[in-house]
Amino acid sequence: MQAKNKLHFLPRNLLARVLLILWLPMFLVQGVLTFIFIDRHWQTTTKELAQHIAQKTAFIHMLVEASPDPETLVLLAKNTLGSTLLVRDQPFRPLPSQDFPGASLLKQALHETVLKQATIHISNDVLRIYFPVMQSKVQRYACVVMPTKRFLSRTTPIFLMWSAGMPLLLFIIAAFFMRNQIKPITRLSQAMERFGKGQDDTYLKPAGATEIRQGTIAFNQMQQRLKKYITQRTHMLAGVSHDLKTPLTRMRLVLAMMQEKPMAKALDDDITIMTNIINDYISFAKGDHQVSTQEISLRSFIHKTVYPFTLPIMQEKTTPKITMSIPLDLTISIREHALGRALSNILDNAMKYGTIISVSTEITNKLYKIIIQDNGPGIRAADREHVMQPFVRLEGSRNLETGGVGLGLAISRDIILAHGGNMILGDSPSNGLQVTIVLPQSSGGAQRS
Repeated sequence: MQAKNKLHFLPRNLLARVLLILWLPMFLVQGVLTFIFIDRHWQTTTKELAQHIAQKTAFIHMLVEASPDPETLVLLAKNTLGSTLLVRDQPFRPLPSQDFPGASLLKQALHETVLKQATIHISNDVLRIYFPVMQSKVQRYACVVMPTKRFLSRTTPIFLMWSAGMPLLLFIIAAFFMRNQIKPITRLSQAMERFGKGQDDTYLKPAGATEIRQGTIAFNQMQQRLKKYITQRTHMLAGVSHDLKTPLTRMRLVLAMMQEKPMAKALDDDITIMTNIINDYISFAKGDHQVSTQEISLRSFIHKTVYPFTLPIMQEKTTPKITMSIPLDLTISIREHALGRALSNILDNAMKYGTIISVSTEITNKLYKIIIQDNGPGIRAADREHVMQPFVRLEGSRNLETGGVGLGLAISRDIILAHGGNMILGDSPSNGLQVTIVLPQSSGGAQRS
């Protein structure tokens, strides 16, 4: 049973995980360093600039109160201190000040000097400081105007943009190069999936890093060895089949020329059973892996497969009651003959033990399910995995007419596994057997209207 992934929030594909491993530590380290540096750098720089401006403004305040000549003061403030000085008899009309970082530090620095009644106005380009002065024992009002850049450091925004831009730039570069490194792994996994489904895949060209190339070469070698083994096994059993069928055919001809005798009829039945056994062995060994897939209607495929089982059986018997429930018609990509044989084996097994059989379809979690239920005796949970192994029969006797050779479910399971799916045995609502054929979405297509 697959363990539940506790870290379900993590990305599932390799490229995203590698980029996360590269980017997350870099982002955290860069963030911590930026926070520490900006905090110390900005606080220190802004505080020093605020103290410098406060001292310069306090010096201008002292000059205004000491000198009665306004023109000399204006020139001195402009040429020496790089500021514009305005002095009026009436108070300046206060302007709405924008909330700039560091404004509180500047106010604190001004209040620590003689300018305890000073107010400030900060805009994008201009810093204004208003304060009252006593000039020749007359109350007047002064305003010092200077560029905002003298107070706000321009290096802080640049540093912030650099700190945010560098991880992003490195992330984009890493994503570009890592995607090219992930492509050979993706192609290798897709080739493995196709080969596991029995599709005849071509040679996969090695690419990527050394380890990925070695894995690709090993996969190509394994693919060739398995193909060679399957071909040899099929040829060997085909030869055995041919060698056995020849004497069996002669025996059948001799029996056909004999007069009607009970013994001849019994021998003819044994020959039929032996022929069927050989055909089953050959089919199990061959596996229909070389047939290409084709897109067909799931509804028509099930109807075509189930229909022969609804016809009357010989000796005036009728088949068990079969019902079908196929609410959605889908286009599914399968090997029709092979999967039809798997479904026929399951239906044939259900008809041997049940009188009411139902066939239905479901779509859950991007999986296509074909569900066959009967009201027979069912199979114990402890025997369900064992019964799908080759040559396993739960029927106690060795009578081939009642239990076969034990290859029906094994052949069905192999065919379904070759489609990338699975076959699950369970209990039906009527306490019989429920067989669920699960096919992945990659084996199917879009829903039909």
